[in-house]
Amino acid sequence: MENNRETLKYITSLVLFGMNGILASQVKTDSLIIVLFRTFSGSVVLFIAFMIKNKRIQWNKNKTDKLWLFLSGVAMGFGWLFLYDAFQSLGVGMATMTYYFGPAIVLLAAPLCLNEKINKSKIGAFFIVLVGMVFLMIQTMNQTVAVRGVIAGLSAAICYALMIILGRKNKKVEGIECALYQMLGAFGVVMLFALMKGWSIPTLTGKGWVSLLILGIVNTGFGCYLYFSAIPHLNIQTVAILGYLEPLSAVILGMVFLGERMTMVQLTGVVFILAGAYLGERKKDIRVDIPSSV
Repeated sequence: MENNRETLKYITSLVLFGMNGILASQVKTDSLIIVLFRTFSGSVVLFIAFMIKNKRIQWNKNKTDKLWLFLSGVAMGFGWLFLYDAFQSLGVGMATMTYYFGPAIVLLAAPLCLNEKINKSKIGAFFIVLVGMVFLMIQTMNQTVAVRGVIAGLSAAICYALMIILGRKNKKVEGIECALYQMLGAFGVVMLFALMKGWSIPTLTGKGWVSLLILGIVNTGFGCYLYFSAIPHLNIQTVAILGYLEPLSAVILGMVFLGERMTMVQLTGVVFILAGAYLGERKKDIRVDIPSSV
C-alpha cells in the first residue's frame, strides 16, 4: 500500500463512521441536534488534544492552509446537514446511495482541481467498488423516491467532494491541528444553522446520552482525527476507493449489533467492494505531489 500506517488510520476511521447509524438510532431526537452535538464535541475533543500536545495555537502561522481546512470543514458541515435531511426523506439506504456519488465526483474532479493523474488500474478498481455499492443498497431502490431527499443526498455528495478537494489544498498543517480546523468549520456552519432554526437541549434516556457521547467523542473527535490526518498522505484514488468501506462496515455492523440479515444480493456487493479495494491497493503507485495553488 502507499503508506501502511496512514491507510490503516483511514480504514479505522471509516469503520468508526460505519457505526454512526447504529449509535444515532439510539438517540431519539432531531437530527440537527445530533449533528450539532457531533461537531461541538468533536471540536472540544480535538482542541483539548491539540493543547495537550502543542500548548498553544499559532494563529499567524500557515494562515492560507488553515483557511483551506476551515472551508473544507464548512463543506463537511453542510454535507452532514444535507445527509441527515436525506435520511429523513429517503431512509438510510437510498440516502447512502446518493451520498456515495461523492467519491466518484472526487475521482473525476481530481485531474482538473488537484492536477493529480488518474491511474487506469485504480479507475477499474473504483468501478468494481461502485458496482458493489449498487448491489449493497439495491433492495432500497424500489421504494418511493422523494425528490427533496434525492436533491439533499446529491447535495451532500457534492459537499463531500468539496470537503476532500479543499482539504487537499492544505500543504503544511498536519495531524490533530488539521482535523481541528476542519471540525471548527463544520461546527461553525451547523451552529449558525441551529441558531437560525432554533434548538433546545434534548430529553434523552441514559442509553441515549451514552450513545450520543460515544458518537461525539469517539466516532467524531477521534474518528475525524484519524480521517483528516490520513487523507493528505494518500493518493486521491485510494481515498475514493477505500471510502466505500464505510457503508460496507455499516451493513456488517448492523448485522452484528442490530441482528440485521444480509441478502445474497448484498453479499455479492460485499464481494465486489472488497475485491475492488484489494485490486486498487495491490500495487504501490507513486503519489503525485500537488503543486500549491497559492
